[in-house]
Amino acid sequence: TGQKLDMRIRNTITGQGRILLTGLSALAARAGISAGIIRLQFPICIKKCFQSFRTQKRESGSEKMIDTYRIIEKQRLKEILNNIKNVRVGLIGDISLDVYWRADMTKSELSRETPHYPLPVVEEWMSPGAGGNAAANIAALKPAEIKVVSLTGRDWRGAELIRLLKKSGINTKGIIKSKEYVTNAYCKPLRKGISDLEYEDPRIDFCNYMMPLQHDEENLIKILDEICREVDVLCVSDQFEYGCITPAVRDKIVEVARNGLTVVVD
Repeated sequence: TGQKLDMRIRNTITGQGRILLTGLSALAARAGISAGIIRLQFPICIKKCFQSFRTQKRESGSEKMIDTYRIIEKQRLKEILNNIKNVRVGLIGDISLDVYWRADMTKSELSRETPHYPLPVVEEWMSPGAGGNAAANIAALKPAEIKVVSLTGRDWRGAELIRLLKKSGINTKGIIKSKEYVTNAYCKPLRKGISDLEYEDPRIDFCNYMMPLQHDEENLIKILDEICREVDVLCVSDQFEYGCITPAVRDKIVEVARNGLTVVVD
């Protein structure tokens, strides 16, 4: 077809001729469609790979030279969604508050104090962001329980974030409120009225610029250890440069995974 496909090579072992593909790459594998792969250290032409694999497949007589992830069938998807009600989920990671301010510039007048036109806010709303958004999405699927382990500051943003998470039915007892930490927040002014288009002004960000202190890190690991005994799957959201997934926390996550707990990392 010549159509570019969005694919991702997960694992290539040249000597064995094995390639693990995701999504539509399964169709490409069966059809022999040629596609370029980017974001690798060296360019790979899938068509040539397929030709090489087919040659090795014929020579080896193996029917398992190409491993693929297949698209989930509708019935299987229904089964998964229906069984989520029995799953206890834990999530550890970086959470934030997303703040939106819609400003109507037709109501703006030149400021008396500064040479600027202010943003007259006519609408405001907030929602959990980063790992908080992931937790809210999981909660919307109605699992048996979802518990969050994270770090916020003792500020209005942290209080509002926890309120929103609780409103979604999320257990927030594992969220540490630190005196030395600020709650990450991303405030997004939206302008309308200047034209038919609504657009976003530069964000106002509240961020941390140092890693969590040792006592907060130790508490995170302690709470994580407790929660991992009570859940069926652990989700990890590692988003912030100075977030709560520190090397020590990462080592603990690896430990619980090796002990048999299913871990999903984003």
